[in-house]
Amino acid sequence: MSKSFLFRYLLLALLVGLLLTGVPTFAQGITCDQSASTHRSQGHDYYNAGEYALAIEQYTCALGADPNDAVSRRFRGVAYGWLGEYDKALEDLNTAIDLDRFSSGAYNNRGIVYELMGDSDSALTDYTRAIDLGGETYPYYNRGNIYYDRKEYSLALADYNKALEDNPEYPSAYNGRGMAHYAMGEYDLALTDYNKALEYDPEYASAYNNRGNSYFMMGDYDRAISDYNHSIEYRDDAMEIPYFNLALTYNNLGDYEQALSDINKSLNYDSAYTRAYLLRGNIYQTLENPAGFADFAHYVDLIQTRLVDWSAESVIATSGAQLSMEEGVVYRMTFDVLAGQNVSAEANVIDNAELDPLLVILDSEGNAVAGDDDSGLNLDAVIRNFEPSVTDTYTLLLTHGDSGSNGEINFKLSIGGAAIDAPEIYNLYVGNHASVFTTGGDRLNLRSGPGLNFDIIGRLEKGTVVTLVEGPHKANGYAWWRIQTDDGTVGWSVERVETEQTLQPALEIGEQAIVNTVGDTLNLRSGPGVAFDVVTQLARGTMVTVLEGPQSGGDFTWWKIRTEDGVEGWAVERADGERTLVGVPLPQNGE
Repeated sequence: MSKSFLFRYLLLALLVGLLLTGVPTFAQGITCDQSASTHRSQGHDYYNAGEYALAIEQYTCALGADPNDAVSRRFRGVAYGWLGEYDKALEDLNTAIDLDRFSSGAYNNRGIVYELMGDSDSALTDYTRAIDLGGETYPYYNRGNIYYDRKEYSLALADYNKALEDNPEYPSAYNGRGMAHYAMGEYDLALTDYNKALEYDPEYASAYNNRGNSYFMMGDYDRAISDYNHSIEYRDDAMEIPYFNLALTYNNLGDYEQALSDINKSLNYDSAYTRAYLLRGNIYQTLENPAGFADFAHYVDLIQTRLVDWSAESVIATSGAQLSMEEGVVYRMTFDVLAGQNVSAEANVIDNAELDPLLVILDSEGNAVAGDDDSGLNLDAVIRNFEPSVTDTYTLLLTHGDSGSNGEINFKLSIGGAAIDAPEIYNLYVGNHASVFTTGGDRLNLRSGPGLNFDIIGRLEKGTVVTLVEGPHKANGYAWWRIQTDDGTVGWSVERVETEQTLQPALEIGEQAIVNTVGDTLNLRSGPGVAFDVVTQLARGTMVTVLEGPQSGGDFTWWKIRTEDGVEGWAVERADGERTLVGVPLPQNGE
């Protein structure tokens, strides 16, 4: 036993009264009047129940009777760790290792404390040492968790497998292995592991939540919702997670009212839950509610780890800038704008990187007045035609969303001029119809799941009308929608490819549409064909109501429409390969 240990022990003894009475009394009335083994056993009972403060008292009693009790020393150390008292934890665990340098448990416990401290390198070293000394189930499981956090999923799987070889009824290892399979896109294997975890622990809240995630990714939203609710039923902490997942599921189903209800519950449990603010901002953006701008701004405040000031003037002067994005980086640009001036900004991902740009504009008082997450191509962010009502100094913040944080961005900013040159973006909503739009004779791939790793189950011709069932879901740098064709085939397709929006709102009889001509007017004719008389000409942006259609006439598809002042006639849906009439769908839930 080292002199430093003796000195620390004497100090502890003085504090708890061992030297004075030999039988200290704690706040809960516990007295050290039993054998070291009895106190150690009672400490284990408290430790396993998560009563770490009471466990520490019992282990302290055990150590009072036997200062060389390495087991009580290491368990008291890890109990201190769970309470966040890391100095005391490491002191005890280092002493436990001094007492028994061949204790795999001591190294495993110290690894847990290092992991709680955020020192994953030291944790990994200790877990490996524990394994080398013969530890099996727990150090393999713990090391697997480190590899999982580092996204080294093959190594994580290997360690979870070793843990399960030693203990085939260990639900946490099944849950961990399921998470690794899930991260690798192996959802069927993940489900099998979550089912095993729940077989051995039917009230395993985390396994229910994780199984719900697999069902979510497989498009089985009913089962996902059921599992998230079971997770809520059985868990007593981190309630924000299943409520967030419920909100995400209802959002994909187009039930925005329920999604908002659940996301608010999530934020009630954790007011700093970044993903919840981002999701709520996106829901508000879908509903065209400006309240989402404030959520985007709050998200930026929470994730920011490094602020980079950038010159707005230089961006404008050079017609753009290429910016490098990484996790937690926020670019800040300030500029003066006159009331009524046009402000446009665009953040486009380079080389289809796994990057999800986010833009927010603040006024001089810090209020969010504009913002965007995914209104550009794929996951790009675009703010167009923002016209402030007052002359002021504004601040633009550029950062990333939660679907990718690393890569290069082409950023453009325009103040006082026309809107930046960006493709038309059409909003899509669950429950509405969409028309497939491709160029150059291409067809749109229909996949079995939302990602490029899923099988192609069909290819859709240009003009095919589909029903939007679920979405959007972000994966591989794209926004994906689950769609259903007229023959009942269900699959997933991307919303946009490069500069083209491949799923565009279809025209619906009885619904509104907007004239989308560029630099020209749209002829409204007395019948469905170019031989019919022109009744009037409609300017870009004219709102109309769709009355009949579609009908073929010549090389065009025609729709009968009515203007807001009551003029009726027929107009083409496309001309020269571009949409001239675009549906204006509304959300199926909410205003």
